Amino acid sequence: MQAELEQLLNRKVDLISKRGIEASRNPLRRQIILESAQVISVRGYH
Repeated sequence: MQAELEQLLNRKVDLISKRGIEASRNPLRRQIILESAQVISVRGYH
């Protein structure tokens, strides 16, 4: 999935779970990421 997104967006991407972000020890990074996160739904992708 990461490679597909990189090809589609023509840039490097990092995939991480919401739990991974919530567990971050860096409160500023955690806040910024969670406030700007967008849900992306892909039909038929499991």
